Amino acid sequence: MGRISDLILETGRAKAQGQAASGQIWGNTVQQLGSLASMLPGQVREYKAQEAAQQQESQLRALFDSKEPPTAEAIIGIVGPERGMKIAQGMTALQELATKRVTDARDTAGRLAMGVKALSPELQAQFWPTIRQAAVTGGLGSADTIPDQPTPEFLDGVIAWSSGKPHEAPKVGTREVKVRNADGSESIQIVEDKPGQNFTSAAPQAKAPEAGSLEDAILTYAREKKRPVETLSMREKNAIAAQWEAARRAPERTEPALMPVTSVDENTGEIVTTMVPKVAGEVSRKPGKEPTQGQYTAGGYAGRMEQAEGIFSNIEKDIAGMNWLSYKAQGSIPPAAQSDNYKSFDQASRNFINAVLRRESGAAIAPSEFESAKQQYLPQPGDDEKLLAQKKANRDYVFSTLKREAGRAYQAPVQPPPGNADVPSIVTAALKGQKPGKHTLSDGSTWTVAADGTIARAQ
Repeated sequence: MGRISDLILETGRAKAQGQAASGQIWGNTVQQLGSLASMLPGQVREYKAQEAAQQQESQLRALFDSKEPPTAEAIIGIVGPERGMKIAQGMTALQELATKRVTDARDTAGRLAMGVKALSPELQAQFWPTIRQAAVTGGLGSADTIPDQPTPEFLDGVIAWSSGKPHEAPKVGTREVKVRNADGSESIQIVEDKPGQNFTSAAPQAKAPEAGSLEDAILTYAREKKRPVETLSMREKNAIAAQWEAARRAPERTEPALMPVTSVDENTGEIVTTMVPKVAGEVSRKPGKEPTQGQYTAGGYAGRMEQAEGIFSNIEKDIAGMNWLSYKAQGSIPPAAQSDNYKSFDQASRNFINAVLRRESGAAIAPSEFESAKQQYLPQPGDDEKLLAQKKANRDYVFSTLKREAGRAYQAPVQPPPGNADVPSIVTAALKGQKPGKHTLSDGSTWTVAADGTIARAQ
């Protein structure tokens, strides 16, 4: 019995130990599965980031391998505006070296180094021999000073040299880390080297981007739109980057040296002095030659025409509205009995027609010629709006022709002094814009408005 009972107990103990071991195995398995499940999201994100980076590099490599030179827009469309602009600027610097169009060695070297630094290590290794040879040929350095491989320290040193600032190397116990700024961009900071430190554990830098930089342009655009930077689409950022690059490459405008020059206004014939850009080596410019006698004569005729035109513009509608009987009667009576309008019209007519016909013939004017010129140039009773406009166009053409012929000899006619100096201001205000003739005001006083706008108390 003792042996049988011992055997049963031993069997039960073994079974219990097996069940306990089995439970421990399952517990460990579940615990491992749980740990694996917690690690999967991070690994998936990392995998996706690596996959996206590989896809970017493949697209970038294919773009560089194409027959046509890649554009800045195409590069930005693949890697984004910040990195894309650096690569595009580096390519521009490389072209300047190849075509020997370098104007600032520091600027070209800095853009070239930033462009190389923005490439992946694989693309750096692929293109560095070409870039190095172009830099040596372009005089940016020698084969001894430019290394066979683009190390980060060398590129940072070139960038610091191009900006005129000494490169700050990490001190012992510190290291460089990449941090994300408040505006969404990334930059390099030197931080204390702590165990487990990585680029995500560094404190965000709230410093504003450098004025005039691409990041500053993007941030300014976001502020104008009252939107966070992270909500801007890639299309918007690409457009901002293109505008920024165009503005950066536009030549700076410098104000040219100016000098006074005396010339003749083609429209008015007046002698004017203007400030004009100075030609290299130029000290002064001489004014035009003294006008000839013929130009002075033409200038006198043009001035008389301009005087007459001021009268015609005020009374041409009144003349056109007269009937022929009244118009002929005014012309046959003594001037003392004529109306103010007709006297002004008759004087302006003689002034204009004499200037035209004497300029054309130089001889005495026959009455038939005078009447014909009246019909051609001057308002007559019964003329409609269309005919009045046509006659004015004829007068303007003859005047402008004589004015151009006179050149510097033309002088605008001196207008008579205003005749309203002794007229009360209340009367001047009441009669402003009134037609020529007699007008009685509310106080019973009567005033006469002449064709030239002069106001006088009626006799």
